Amino acid sequence: MNETDAWNYFMQTGHVNEYLTYLSIQKAKNAGKELEQPDENSDRGNYTKRTEYR
Repeated sequence: MNETDAWNYFMQTGHVNEYLTYLSIQKAKNAGKELEQPDENSDRGNYTKRTEYR
C-alpha cells in the first residue's frame, strides 16, 4: 500500500486506524529527508570571539 492508497482508504472508511496507517507510511517516506533547519546556526564552534572579562 502506498501513501495515496492509504489516504484514499482513510477517506472512504473514516477510521482512525486507517489514518494512522497513512501517517506511518508518510513518516517512513520522509525519514532521512529531515534536514537541519535553515535558521539554525551551522557554524558549530568556528566562531572564535570570546567574552572579554574586565
